Amino acid sequence: MRKGITENESLFNWFKETCLENKKLERKNGSVVLKDTEGNEVKRWNFFRAFPCRWIGPKLVTNLGSDFAVERIEIAHEGIEVDNDSEPQENDNWFHIGKNMSEETNFIGTEESSADELEDNNIPQLNGSADQFATNMEDLVGTPYVWGGNTPEDGGMDCSGSIIYGLNQMGNDILDQSASDLYKNYTMPVEGAPQRGDLRFLREDGKIVHVQTITNENGARVNAHGGPQNTVNNPGKIELLTNELPQSGEIRRLRF
Repeated sequence: MRKGITENESLFNWFKETCLENKKLERKNGSVVLKDTEGNEVKRWNFFRAFPCRWIGPKLVTNLGSDFAVERIEIAHEGIEVDNDSEPQENDNWFHIGKNMSEETNFIGTEESSADELEDNNIPQLNGSADQFATNMEDLVGTPYVWGGNTPEDGGMDCSGSIIYGLNQMGNDILDQSASDLYKNYTMPVEGAPQRGDLRFLREDGKIVHVQTITNENGARVNAHGGPQNTVNNPGKIELLTNELPQSGEIRRLRF
């Protein structure tokens, strides 16, 4: 989940006490609340016995224009339910995510999307070219893989972060997104054989979990290899795979 920075530090303090200060693990119940433009509740997702396991602060850069600073937190939980009717319990062990930001912490949840939810309309025109993008990705081979990383300043990049970095090197301004976000927002179907600069998306249980960049017609591809266990202190790597392109996966094309 991610939100704009506010003065409310309750979720960060929960993460700090649990993960940084090695205090007793405190599990909490919570709700993610979807509201319409007038603030009326539309849907609520309740989660149970949750604890924070990862926090990422805002990027400290000066070229974001009108964009605002965003922090992210990852929460592990033991169950989730959809509840449109009931209000959350009012006690100290319940986080209400989605209330007025002056009262509570307002998060926007993100999730991977299934193929049925994805549309090919309104794909934006990207700056640069497919060939230059592929070159940018090849230049990243050998650099560290860090889960959640988006720039070299993060100590390394993950699969979607490295692709966003390669695109932004050509004058694009794409903020942090998951592999499924890239699929939905920036790619379109491929007709015919894969070309240099195409993306190969992999799924697990129907959900997009990984993306690679194809660098030639023979199927060579830049692959950010790693997972949640890979941090700055324990990085994976960004590698070049030259074996034959597997039949699995879905090839999509960025619109340059």
